Amino acid sequence: MNESNRIEEEMVSKLEKPIGKQKVLELAAICVDDELVFKVFFKLMFHTDPLICFRAAWVLETTAILNVATIQVILPEFIDKFPSITNLSCKRHITRIIIVLNKQSADSPNYKNYRNLNLDKVVDALFLWLVDENTPVAVKANCMEALTGFINTHSWVKDELIATVDYLSCRESVAFYGRLKKIRRHLKS
Repeated sequence: MNESNRIEEEMVSKLEKPIGKQKVLELAAICVDDELVFKVFFKLMFHTDPLICFRAAWVLETTAILNVATIQVILPEFIDKFPSITNLSCKRHITRIIIVLNKQSADSPNYKNYRNLNLDKVVDALFLWLVDENTPVAVKANCMEALTGFINTHSWVKDELIATVDYLSCRESVAFYGRLKKIRRHLKS
């Protein structure tokens, strides 16, 4: 058994059981320090067990929040596979990763690596998830926030986001409306 398989087996055993925020922080700290473990968690985001996928995505999001540079080791593959994520719980976490990536300093080499990738498929997926009636409110709210991070690099995003927000404003729940107001303020600035 190679090292990657051993780590994957170990992490699956950790993710099979319910975990809380403290355990996620511990696992994310390991990911920051160990590139191989981080790659294993990325792989586990596509596991056949939806709970393992969800927990792996939660660890990846937390890792990105702790140290956004960590994501560089999987960045091209993450961007490539982003639209193919179907697990709704994973979508909540991976949209947060896009938000974190968008908020990096423009001077950062990591940000430049990110912006040099073809992000069109990410933008398209965010819009599709935003208008999908089966997408949970938290994911839709993250999609809106993530899309605001593309306004300066994709000239058409602002107008499309305004139109989409207007469309959704009469169709979504009260929980969605609070984030909608925040996004509208951002779009007007």
